[in-house]
Amino acid sequence: MKSSSGRLKKGRWLGIDPGERIFGIALLSLDHAYIQPVKNLEIADREHAYREFIRLISQYEIVGCVIGLPFAEGAWTRATERLYAIIRWFMNRIPGVEWRFVDETLTTFSVERYRLYEDERLDMFSACQILKKALNPEEPLYTSEDLARLRRMFIKPGE
Repeated sequence: MKSSSGRLKKGRWLGIDPGERIFGIALLSLDHAYIQPVKNLEIADREHAYREFIRLISQYEIVGCVIGLPFAEGAWTRATERLYAIIRWFMNRIPGVEWRFVDETLTTFSVERYRLYEDERLDMFSACQILKKALNPEEPLYTSEDLARLRRMFIKPGE
């Protein structure tokens, strides 16, 4: 399913590379001219992570967030569902911003060459790649409604 709606409106956006322990966060400039890594956010304490999201949204006057989700050849997988459950927890608590989604496949791989230290976290650089995908008109960019339809195609009732 390729979304025809949902391109990014002008304004600052956060790119988020979600993980089960850490979210990489990047910032798209007001004029969409540049992308910068912001931070790797530990999410074990969700309330703390929530407060940090609110702080970033306020500080940068964010209009929306682009979330990278793993799709296996366009399919909704168990990994997609696990990460979406985490993301939904935040989405339900953060009103007033738009939510868009891209396939995050290969975003981490594409930044591996920049690793300086073996244990260095590259999540915020992967979040930059997620924003880059969102700006590319050739890449599918999904709205929450698109995502709900895609999810229904792959999740059977009772799963």
